[in-house]
Amino acid sequence: MIADVRDPLFHDRLSEAQVELLKTFVVRDPFESPVILGIASIVEAVFTLSKNSYPVHMSQLIEYFSYHAGKYFDWKTKKAKYNATRMYSNYATDLGLLAKSGDSVYLTPGEFSFTLRLQLQKSLKMIGQ
Repeated sequence: MIADVRDPLFHDRLSEAQVELLKTFVVRDPFESPVILGIASIVEAVFTLSKNSYPVHMSQLIEYFSYHAGKYFDWKTKKAKYNATRMYSNYATDLGLLAKSGDSVYLTPGEFSFTLRLQLQKSLKMIGQ
């Protein structure tokens, strides 16, 4: 259940149906806006890093995410990289796509299928389908 990994304050603002709608929107058009692309990118970054070490330590995610999101030269300072990674990982956590504990980021059970659907949709968008 999503409520187990989401922030309790967020739970008061959005229902599970609304969260599912937002997740569907992210998968349907990951290039719709910078925020949606950021959420999609942070999930993919954690997915990729989890192949090497799990859970993913936040310090690894911060450096990798700036590359993965294509913002390495835009987020020049450590503070900018940290703030962007924290913001997008919080959004993904609120949607139940990631979970955090201390300095570690975890994949949630539904994240694997979400990532595969997201990658498929991104590929279709890139080839003009």
